[in-house]
Amino acid sequence: MYDWNALWEDNTDRIKTLEAPLSGPPDAARAVATTDGETPLTVYETDEAFLLARQAPPALLTLPKRELFELTLRFVPENESGEPEVNILVDNLATGESDAWRSPVRRDDEGRLWVGSRLLGEGVLPPMPFDDLSFTDNASFRDALYRLWQDDLPQLAPLIESHFSGELSRLAEAAPSGADGFEEGRLDQICDRYAEIVRREQAVLSRLFSDDELRLVAEVIRPLTFDSAASCRGLWLAVEARLVDDEIDRALGVDAARLLQRLKDLSYAQEVALIEALSPHNA
Repeated sequence: MYDWNALWEDNTDRIKTLEAPLSGPPDAARAVATTDGETPLTVYETDEAFLLARQAPPALLTLPKRELFELTLRFVPENESGEPEVNILVDNLATGESDAWRSPVRRDDEGRLWVGSRLLGEGVLPPMPFDDLSFTDNASFRDALYRLWQDDLPQLAPLIESHFSGELSRLAEAAPSGADGFEEGRLDQICDRYAEIVRREQAVLSRLFSDDELRLVAEVIRPLTFDSAASCRGLWLAVEARLVDDEIDRALGVDAARLLQRLKDLSYAQEVALIEALSPHNA
């Protein structure tokens, strides 16, 4: 579910030294995992937290589940209405919660970029209630949202500008239809960029979906070939059809409604990355 060793290293300031190793699970906790490596860890779980215990030297790290959220920022050139928008996706595998915030993007007559009612880069966080999340008022969550808005969102400005200037459309129209039309080395460059996009998106997806959810999607797309680029869009429709016909979610213990919503929230690049990872035809 998580890279426990990485979580241990990322939270060294919160590790509590123990006088003696734990002889068993703490009260109301159950052992759920162990790790290998130079510092083996035993992972315990309660309703509210994960407890990571090291035997030698003895130490304990408590990670509240409400703090194990992931934030994903993306620019969508065309939403279902054909308009550009910014998405912020929130996912917490530990608590089983997910939510999304969406806001339209526009460029005014002075060439300034707006995200909803805020100027891009002005630093004032707009209302993002995320009312359905149990950790919406958690300080670490609100701080992470602000950093994403203040630091990460402005980095999308060149991409958003390219959309409004039409540069992305012109590049697509100018692209040659076959490999013979590329300058020497251009095809390798495109393939290298594609591979990097897929790699980055797969890293995000590995945190968005549980192992059982990924197994379900893999079973759905196993017979599919995705011969064209357009056929990769709308992956959730194929999953929904199998859920209705075969109810494979019951066999794997997957929350079907939650899975479908996550799939609907994927960008096209994320759908392609998921197909690249799970389709046997890409092996």
